[in-house]
Amino acid sequence: MQISASGTQVSGTGEVGARVSVRNAAGTLLGSGTVAADGTFSVALNTAQVNVQVLSVTLTDAANNVSVATSVTAPDLTPPAIAAGLAVSSSGLVLTGSGEVGATVTVKSHWRGAGHRHGRQQRQLQRQPQRRAAQGPGAERDAHRQRR
Repeated sequence: MQISASGTQVSGTGEVGARVSVRNAAGTLLGSGTVAADGTFSVALNTAQVNVQVLSVTLTDAANNVSVATSVTAPDLTPPAIAAGLAVSSSGLVLTGSGEVGATVTVKSHWRGAGHRHGRQQRQLQRQPQRRAAQGPGAERDAHRQRR
């Protein structure tokens, strides 16, 4: 027994002519069909099951005998909810928060340093320490030369 990768169809094999019923955990009928002459069935589900739901499949023969339920698990096609309660430690080295159990957390930094967008600003920031260090006669003239 298997469910399609899209979570919209359950297929398998069974007794020819048996009625197939697919239900969710609450017992709601999601789809039904009949086992074909070659012993296979394919049941379209009325709602795609895409969040690891466990479905129950039973077969009922012409004498109304119901098989033991077989379980099939839907694929996980639902993205996790956005992470919540995010906080960065004062050291900037630890990120805490909450999210879906088992989800992978990826942290990316888009910071590229002071003055990234404006190369001119970046050059000025790099030269500032040199200008501050200049003291004594001619310091102003030397600082002006450094800016060129």
